[in-house]
Amino acid sequence: MCTLRVPPLSKNPRSRQIPRSHGLDGLRLTASSSTSCAANNVPLFEFDSVGDMELPAGCELVGVELVEDAVSLPSFRHPRRCAYVLGPERGNLSDAMLARCRHVVKIPTKFCINVGVAGAIVMYDRQLSLGRFAERPVAAGGNMSPLPPPVHGRPVLRTVGRRGGSET
Repeated sequence: MCTLRVPPLSKNPRSRQIPRSHGLDGLRLTASSSTSCAANNVPLFEFDSVGDMELPAGCELVGVELVEDAVSLPSFRHPRRCAYVLGPERGNLSDAMLARCRHVVKIPTKFCINVGVAGAIVMYDRQLSLGRFAERPVAAGGNMSPLPPPVHGRPVLRTVGRRGGSET
């Protein structure tokens, strides 16, 4: 059984019905045990098989699994649009799920970690690598360099009627 998390469809946390206007007929909305009651805030969609799982257009699937041929997380460039799938605790992603993943990454540890911690590490790494942050200092406790100001080019004005456009 595959699960896809999507944003809440309703402001009412008790509402668990999927409106037909969302085009998601055939999906079952389920709740799972969670100490933070996430199922009240984040709907879970289950699919009958890995092949039935549908992602938004242009979204790549990234598996997080401790396998030898996976890319180490610090060396991985996160796609702009992607969904991450993590295996269960005391278990692995299925072979079918690994085959479906466009990328497979591993957190460089010598042991398995809690799936919640693994998800937090992956999201933190994504934020660091895709966010706009100043460079880290070379020495421990070194001076922090300020974030450089954004650089924008001059406006490009195009004339109407000229083939291919040109600057004016």
